[in-house]
Amino acid sequence: MNFVPTNYVIPFYKEEMDSFESDNNSILGVISKTPELSKFHQLVKFTKMEETLDLSSRITIFIPNNDAFNKKIDLDLTDFLNAKNVIMSSMTNGVYNREDLLKNITYKHYNTRNGKTEFITLPRTYHSYRPYNKLVINKSNDMLTVNGKVNIVKESIVTDNGIIHIVDGVLVPSVLI
Repeated sequence: MNFVPTNYVIPFYKEEMDSFESDNNSILGVISKTPELSKFHQLVKFTKMEETLDLSSRITIFIPNNDAFNKKIDLDLTDFLNAKNVIMSSMTNGVYNREDLLKNITYKHYNTRNGKTEFITLPRTYHSYRPYNKLVINKSNDMLTVNGKVNIVKESIVTDNGIIHIVDGVLVPSVLI
């Protein structure tokens, strides 16, 4: 079949896109093999973002576990754009394991009142793949939280193209355009 694309549109066949599966140790590969992340995997398939998670390099993603989707979410995830925004809001450039996240939020501070050096913990902000949306990492007791509402329950799952942190809540975008 000879097909000449016009207007720089490259054709693709629906069957090829529907059958996209990763069999490697990429972020998509780990998501597809982890039963605890099956609802997020369905969301990825719904938004056709399989290639993004399979081929992107050096990213950190905060993925909600299945229990997180059972909680009340103030967003309709059956809407394509809302679902895509949730995925994009949970991703950031760079590879950050637990130690990196802790290192980035703990600062050495000289207290001028008592003359002692102290370590203080301040929130660290990362920009997500979604414009105008931020991921604020904070430490409460020994637990790391994202945006003050979601706990990281399983940390630093290393993949070929980044790191996965499993969280107990869906990261709803703070701003919808």
